[in-house]
Amino acid sequence: MRRFRLFFSHEAVAALAAIPARRRLTLFNLMDALTLFPHDGAELQGAGKKQPTYTRRFSEWNVVWWVDVPVGEVQVLLIERRQRH
Repeated sequence: MRRFRLFFSHEAVAALAAIPARRRLTLFNLMDALTLFPHDGAELQGAGKKQPTYTRRFSEWNVVWWVDVPVGEVQVLLIERRQRH
């Protein structure tokens, strides 16, 4: 499991939160959006107690991400899926 925690300005987080839900539910759109805004850095974090806002399954990863507008942060959680043999 990998968790990336990125801190943004309140304006950037509000802009991310305003993206229509249909577009938010792809990892590529999320990553594209994250690269548009400067941030203070990314770090790996342990599991937290926040409830995920958005989830999406891919072939190798379960992706969970959420935007915390008051705090000014975006968190992305990548959970590696077990390969079936």
